[in-house]
Amino acid sequence: MSSPSTPQPNRFPDLNTALPSPDFVALITFEFAWRYRVCAVSMSDTEDLLVTTADTPLSIIARIADRLPKFCHQTEASEEEVLDLIGRAYERPRST
Repeated sequence: MSSPSTPQPNRFPDLNTALPSPDFVALITFEFAWRYRVCAVSMSDTEDLLVTTADTPLSIIARIADRLPKFCHQTEASEEEVLDLIGRAYERPRST
């Protein structure tokens, strides 16, 4: 739907309490999210934040952003933060 952009610094959510995006969870399988270290959190009724690691391929980020119905921002986080977010989004304990 839209290319990812970088959010304003004051809009960055706390990843420990941010709500995973239901649209992301409905579209992306747990295995895909885990493999590519990507998840999304809801920022508003019209925006999601794609949370990735430095190793997440840009082509994956762009493909997900194009498929999500909301406008997507993108930010990088540590691998631990992304894996914890994925575990919460899919209600699975983190195991590496």
